[in-house]
Amino acid sequence: MNQLGTGTTILTGDTFGLLGSITITRGALQLGNGTTVGIPTTNTIVDNANLIFDPKATNALQVQASITGSGSLTQIGTGTTILLGSNSYGATFVNSGTLQVGYANTNGTLGAGSITIG
Repeated sequence: MNQLGTGTTILTGDTFGLLGSITITRGALQLGNGTTVGIPTTNTIVDNANLIFDPKATNALQVQASITGSGSLTQIGTGTTILLGSNSYGATFVNSGTLQVGYANTNGTLGAGSITIG
C-alpha cells in the first residue's frame, strides 16, 4: 500500500489485514479512528510523511512492524499504541493517549528524531 496524496487516509476496522509493506510518500496515513483498534500485519512501514495512530481506548494497538523513513509518528486519541519493532523514523509526537515502547519480553524503539509530548 502506498499513501501518495496530500490528504489523510484513515484505515478502520478490527483487523486491517495489510500484507506486504506500507509506504507513506506524502500526506498522512492514520490507523484507527478512536473507535477501532486495527492491527497492521505488515512487516515494514516506510514513513516519509506522517503516520498517525488513533486506537480504540479499550484495546491497545500492537505494532510489530519496523517503521523506517524520514517522516513523523503521531499518537492521538485516548487509546494506547505499543511499538514492538526496531524503528528509525523521524520525530515522535504524543498529542494524547499513550505511546508505549515494548511489551513483556519484546523491546521496541522510538524513531531517531525529536520527541514532543502534549
